[in-house]
Amino acid sequence: MAMKIALISDNHLGFKWGTPRFEDAFEQAREAFSKALEKGADLILVGGDIFEKPTPSLEVLTRTLEILNLRLRRESTVVWKGGKKPKPQALQGTPIISLHGNHEWRSKGQTNVLETLEAAGVLIYLNLENIIFESPEERVAIHGMSYIPERYSREVLKQWDPKPVEGARNILLLHQSLGSFVFEDREQARIQLGDLPTGFDLYVCGHVHCRGETMVGKSPLLFPGSTERTQLLEAEKVKGFYLVELAEEVKYEFVELNTRDFFFEELNVQGIELAELEKQVRLKIEEILQRPRRNPKPPLIKLRLTGSLAKGALGSEFDVQRIAEEFSGRALLEIDRTKLLSGIAAEKAELVRKLREQPLSLREKTLHLLEEYLAEMVREPLFNISELYQLLTEEKEETVQKRVEDTIRAKVQAEVGG
Repeated sequence: MAMKIALISDNHLGFKWGTPRFEDAFEQAREAFSKALEKGADLILVGGDIFEKPTPSLEVLTRTLEILNLRLRRESTVVWKGGKKPKPQALQGTPIISLHGNHEWRSKGQTNVLETLEAAGVLIYLNLENIIFESPEERVAIHGMSYIPERYSREVLKQWDPKPVEGARNILLLHQSLGSFVFEDREQARIQLGDLPTGFDLYVCGHVHCRGETMVGKSPLLFPGSTERTQLLEAEKVKGFYLVELAEEVKYEFVELNTRDFFFEELNVQGIELAELEKQVRLKIEEILQRPRRNPKPPLIKLRLTGSLAKGALGSEFDVQRIAEEFSGRALLEIDRTKLLSGIAAEKAELVRKLREQPLSLREKTLHLLEEYLAEMVREPLFNISELYQLLTEEKEETVQKRVEDTIRAKVQAEVGG
């Protein structure tokens, strides 16, 4: 029978300390490990970021140990056959093999929390090394590169240069951004899919919190995503882990977790006052709360406000915290107003849009925008923009200075009558 391997990542235990969401990360991690064992996992691979912080509190550490020791519920079906030698205790039950993630990364020479867990015999920690296991049916080699700061990651992978173990099914486990799969839009991956070493049967990557699947050559690359919602992205609709069977072809299924219901909605408004905005936001939240749900906990709601306010109204004056408190106990609410334009900003955006559509030269468009800006900033400008542009771009400095002085002198004389 083919070996079954659970792929779990980014539990972020300790996330949202002191808030109603603090328990969620523990409950979802417990559910993931429990379901993996119930479904017969022979090994559990963790793609990093078990913890939210590099030095978790004793409370978080104690509760994490209780979750990781669920592995003892099931007798071990594999034996160690090479590579990194684990503590004997780590082979009891279902072995857990883990990387450290960016949340657990510490500077060179400092002990990270994964090393502590390995010393306690709770798991096997991999960093630029491999470990080989064997079941009655097959042999599996897991190669792991824990998180490397992004600027060094490609070079470190190149220097490590892992090679598949002959006579084994080979899995490469990473915790990095890869190609277009990144943690957030502003992050740029140094390692591209073409940089990954070839010949592996399966590639697995943590760090990216949304589930994803692609191919590296003829082999699958799986991103299990996080078991807890930390970003509240629209793509974070499903949370869970992968269960893989290393048959002749790699087979995998995604096992969904029973997380809080999550609703990501946009509310578009055009030229409205703050009072009307508050009214529409409340109505939208009430409408969402009437939808069917599968989890009894208050749902997570992220509401993104787009469009524009009335002239003179500022999005920063919209009291997000007061709305959130109003719905506390019924929903965990996050309101994003970064894409909501004030009335003035909306006018400027419309002006730019109209200019783009007009068959004008870049010079003409620039002059038009400068005229609009100067009209707002200066009641009686000394020059019109066209004259000023010509002075600055076409005449010598001495001529410009003389014309400016002459203009100022004439203006002063006109005002004093002399």
